[in-house]
Amino acid sequence: MPKLKRFIKSLKHALNGLRYAMRESNFQIEIFLGCGAMFMAFVFNISGWESAVLILTILLVLVLEIINTIFERMIDIQNPRMHPYAKVVKDMMAGAVLLACLGSLLVGAVIFLPYLGMG
Repeated sequence: MPKLKRFIKSLKHALNGLRYAMRESNFQIEIFLGCGAMFMAFVFNISGWESAVLILTILLVLVLEIINTIFERMIDIQNPRMHPYAKVVKDMMAGAVLLACLGSLLVGAVIFLPYLGMG
């Protein structure tokens, strides 16, 4: 039973982390767009493989956004006066999220354009 209690406690911590992420405006936008993509997947009845790729792409963007937020908060705690390297790290993390978002747009285009008669 102690293992179950530890697991439940860990799960509560993880859910608290997700609640915190949900307060971030970029995360909210990405959740909204991901839900929109999943709605389109339902409407067009895309294949299982396409659904799997779409879900993984959405999750990649969301996980990177959380990691970006973690880095930003850690840097703000460690170096509130903004060392030049701190700015570089923050910018690089934002760039990683941007690349994932652009990649997700490409994945969405590859999946949905044929269903829209454009591919």
